[in-house]
Amino acid sequence: MPLWATKYKGPNKSLKHLGNDRYCLYEVTSKYDKQLGYSRFIQTFIGVISKDEGLILKKRRINYKTDYLEYGLSHFLYIKISKKIQIH
Repeated sequence: MPLWATKYKGPNKSLKHLGNDRYCLYEVTSKYDKQLGYSRFIQTFIGVISKDEGLILKKRRINYKTDYLEYGLSHFLYIKISKKIQIH
């Protein structure tokens, strides 16, 4: 592995080669599973390491369910309040 990629590797980190001078960086942990009777290997993707750009972190997704809930609640309240305002 090249030096520019291994500088991101540390304790509990793993690198996998993607090709074209790119590596994936993972956080590695294990958790004991009582049903299986042994530890499960868990990898969490952190980002991609490229020679030119360095570490490119994983893009975080926005929680769309919360946005829809907020819109739905706001819309519901707006309709209920506007009906009461029109009556009075």
